Amino acid sequence: MKRQWRAVLIFIIFPSLMMGCLMNYKLKPTRITLFIESGPHINNDVLLPLDIIAVDASFSDLILDIGPEAWFGHSARGRLVKNELRRFAISSGETRKIEVNVNKKIKRIIIYADYEKVIDRRGQQVIIEPKRWRFNYTVRIGFNEMELL
Repeated sequence: MKRQWRAVLIFIIFPSLMMGCLMNYKLKPTRITLFIESGPHINNDVLLPLDIIAVDASFSDLILDIGPEAWFGHSARGRLVKNELRRFAISSGETRKIEVNVNKKIKRIIIYADYEKVIDRRGQQVIIEPKRWRFNYTVRIGFNEMELL
C-alpha cells in the first residue's frame, strides 16, 4: 500500500507542483533588460539625456500627463528614488544595456528622451505596458525619434 502512495506522489503530485512553480516563474519577469541602440548623428550630435521610469499606477499616470517635453524640468522628477528612475545620456553610435527591476506594483516602464529640437511626443517617449513584458527589449534611437523593437 505504501508503494502505491509513493508512486502517486512521485508520478502525479510532484510533477504537477513543479509545473505550477515553473509556469508562475516564466510568466512574470522580475528584471527586464533594455538594450538602447543609438544611430549616427542623433540629437544633432549633442549628448541625448534619457530617463527610464518604472513606477506604480498613480505615478505613471501623472508622468504621462506631464509628458516628455516638460518632464526633464518638472519637480516630480526629483521625487523619484533610484529604483524608480534611471538617468543617463547617450551619444551617437553608442549602445547601452540597462537592467530594470520590476515588481507587481510597477504599472509601466516609461522612457523619455530630451531631444533639442523635437516637440513631437511620439518621438520622445516609449511606453512598455506590463501585459507586454518580456525579459529583453531593444530601443532604437534615431536622428529625432525613438522606437521600441
